[in-house]
Amino acid sequence: MKRKNTLFILVQLILILTGYVYTGFSQTTKATFEVTEKYDKDKIQVPTYTVATPPIEEAIDPRIYFIGPSDILSVNIWISPPLNFVLTVTPEGTLIVPTVGEIKVSDLSLAEAKNKVIKEIYKKYLMGNPTVTLVTPRKTIVYVKGNVAPTRVTLLATDRIDIAIKAVGGSATNRNIFLKRKDGTQQRVDIPKFYATKDQNLNPLVRDGDEIFIPGSDPEKKFFAVYGAVNYPG
Repeated sequence: MKRKNTLFILVQLILILTGYVYTGFSQTTKATFEVTEKYDKDKIQVPTYTVATPPIEEAIDPRIYFIGPSDILSVNIWISPPLNFVLTVTPEGTLIVPTVGEIKVSDLSLAEAKNKVIKEIYKKYLMGNPTVTLVTPRKTIVYVKGNVAPTRVTLLATDRIDIAIKAVGGSATNRNIFLKRKDGTQQRVDIPKFYATKDQNLNPLVRDGDEIFIPGSDPEKKFFAVYGAVNYPG
């Protein structure tokens, strides 16, 4: 009888101990899983890209925007896995594309620069669909003189001539402003007519080294005035 009681007690003890161990193992496993899961979630980070872009009046036309030093371009080669490079045009006017090489892009229109870079990429990569995008326009320096104190003005490459004139306190109603590019070409700027027609040739984007001449009024010239139902009486 004592032997049976002893066996019964032993069996109960074994069941209790087994249950305790099993419960403890389950709790330990659960706790470990929760900690590991939390650690993995904390470890995983979603990449976030923030690009500071200045305000512009409208989408940039690649045919009239000209590339220069400090422009930031995104070069993408859509292979598997895709390659993405955010590159700055060097002070020498070149774009250094990893695995491709150094490409001269300064003084080319954005459209011309895109085509040139893509052609160079195709020399190295036979497959894929490369793309080139302007990410951040550069700052540029222009010179304003004439009927104002000679001034060097720092602008964004997306600004137009009228912004440079306003920066030095000149009148944006002057219709006889002359623009000289660093390559020697010259053109007349007519800001009031640009406001009326939106013809971008009358108020072009600034470029590095531009010289803007604002002439003064000549009292010897004959004048006439228009008043009434017109946009700009005077």
